[in-house]
Amino acid sequence: KALVVGIANEYSIAYGCARAFHEAGADVAITYLNDKAKPHVEPLAKAVESPLFLPLDVSKPGDMEALFKRIKKEWGQLDILVNCIGLNREQLLLDVTEEAFDEVFAMNLKAAMFLAQAAAAPLKACRGAIVNITDIHAEWPLKNYPLYCAAKAGLLGLTRALALELAPEVRVNAVAPGPIAWPEN
Repeated sequence: KALVVGIANEYSIAYGCARAFHEAGADVAITYLNDKAKPHVEPLAKAVESPLFLPLDVSKPGDMEALFKRIKKEWGQLDILVNCIGLNREQLLLDVTEEAFDEVFAMNLKAAMFLAQAAAAPLKACRGAIVNITDIHAEWPLKNYPLYCAAKAGLLGLTRALALELAPEVRVNAVAPGPIAWPEN
């Protein structure tokens, strides 16, 4: 049983993860972050025959807890959480606002913290795993992206801390891809 969070469109890493889990025989729960993303994610939910296709407001930890209660009710367990939430925004240091800071860190770091918190008990029960999708720029920053790079570096640090705290019952790892080629490129 796998939960993939952060599917924005058919070209996203999360979309590919959900398809791969389904093709390997896993049941896949899919969330969408907002009504704008829902039409892009709905075909995937149908393709992987997801019985759990749910909205998830990652800015509300209470919504995450409710999601995991629903998964427990439907499936009884959760084996893996794939956190692929990210907001990448080019913004020069002198143009960063508090609002932009809060938005980027909420999507890239805060959401991961509270997803892990809500998933910890169900994952411990079945000796499951968390996979956080970070970015190569967590360790090798990209010019003009200070917020994104800092938030993904924070996610990498959080992953390492959770790996220590949740071991040995839950394996916590990060995958840090580099540039992704989009079809229009």
